[in-house]
Amino acid sequence: MRLLQFIGLTVCLLSPVACTKQSDSGAGIADGTVQEDALADGGLGEKLEADDASNAEKSEEPEIDYGDWLRLPEGLDRRFREPYPTLVQSTLAGDVSSQMSLALLSQQIASTLARAGKIDEAYAFILQSGRALRAGMPGGVEFLPAAAIANIYFNEAGALARSGQLNEAVSAIDDAVANGFTEFSAIDEDPALAEVRESEGFARRMEAWQQAAKERILARAQRDLNEGETFPFTFAGTDIHGVEQSLEALKGKVVIVDFWGTWCPPCRAEIPSFVRLQETYGEQGFQVIGLNYERKETEEENLQGVLDFAEEFSINYPCLLSDQETMAQVPRFQGFPTTLFIDRTGKVRMKAVGLHEYAYLEGVVTLLLAETE
Repeated sequence: MRLLQFIGLTVCLLSPVACTKQSDSGAGIADGTVQEDALADGGLGEKLEADDASNAEKSEEPEIDYGDWLRLPEGLDRRFREPYPTLVQSTLAGDVSSQMSLALLSQQIASTLARAGKIDEAYAFILQSGRALRAGMPGGVEFLPAAAIANIYFNEAGALARSGQLNEAVSAIDDAVANGFTEFSAIDEDPALAEVRESEGFARRMEAWQQAAKERILARAQRDLNEGETFPFTFAGTDIHGVEQSLEALKGKVVIVDFWGTWCPPCRAEIPSFVRLQETYGEQGFQVIGLNYERKETEEENLQGVLDFAEEFSINYPCLLSDQETMAQVPRFQGFPTTLFIDRTGKVRMKAVGLHEYAYLEGVVTLLLAETE
């Protein structure tokens, strides 16, 4: 079983030093039911509590009509037990926000059950999650970001395939892709989808899914470029290896400028994407530049920290210890990472805040590279 992680825009705020999750749509879950990385594999839900003396302190659950929705297994943590009955009741009444919250909470429950080895029960809650999601759609897009919706559909596909419903599983993947799913390696690797991969016409389906995803990403990237904010910007300085770098010297190339720090988890998570972009498109007139904002006590410690990180993660592009004056050129700087996309003329075409998937970053880069072809 593989429960995919919901990836939103992850940002390290300027002050205090903390990370927050922001969805692409800015939407949350109604009633504050679930406000976390709800699909993280291994990070969701507390461990199953033993049915021991601690359970004696818990209040007895009143008799509730669950209709044909699942009852909770014994021993689940109270942060599942307490909201679940209310969500089910509201879902039965047709409340869309509750349907979407139930979809998300059911994923959490499934993750917890899977880690406890209760695989059959876990898959039952994955199926329930898909059912609740479908009950709330299409209005549910106001309450869940597309990334969460896509991953719920993908997880549902595995549960459907496991139960022998291959056509329904393929339809669920269709729905996942339609909502922005791009982790196609998961389709190739998930054991629950083995029979789907072996089914007739799978290769054609996979090609169609990948093409649809590419077109959707490019459309989003083009829209964001068209609506992108531009402003005067430049930088100059010596990189961590003692080489002079400047934006002026990079005119004629498409440039990504990454404001980041080695202390920032989402910044670190995005580095492999920049390394891959540089490796793939460097010879086509593309360059990544990292502007570092470190937090050690001395400049020597900051420099050594970036040098060590760059070696460990095989960073193949220049990084510079930057300053507040450079950052101040960016209007309404919100946090790290912040990515500037700069065209061949040296003009800032777009600012992106937070962690973004490789496919989206690649889409913006390829569009900018194509502008002079």
